[in-house]
Amino acid sequence: SQSEITVINPPGQITQELWDAIEDAYYNPRNLRIIIEGEEDLAALACIALAPDNTTVIYGIPNRGASIHHMDDKLRKLVKDTLSRMKTQY
Repeated sequence: SQSEITVINPPGQITQELWDAIEDAYYNPRNLRIIIEGEEDLAALACIALAPDNTTVIYGIPNRGASIHHMDDKLRKLVKDTLSRMKTQY
């Protein structure tokens, strides 16, 4: 069975609601669709920051293709450092 969560996320932000939905998806494995009303551009950063080890995060880049990242501590630190400079809560 598939579940669906809809979250609202304004431009330039990652809301706590989006963080919680991504974290829920990782730690309660099931078929889950997260629908973002608003802007989803930064959601990939949250996915990487929250991803457990041995996870691969794949996301689309408009007019470019896909970006594929296999999680490790170096990537997680890079993303968390980036997010902290953006003053984004995680």
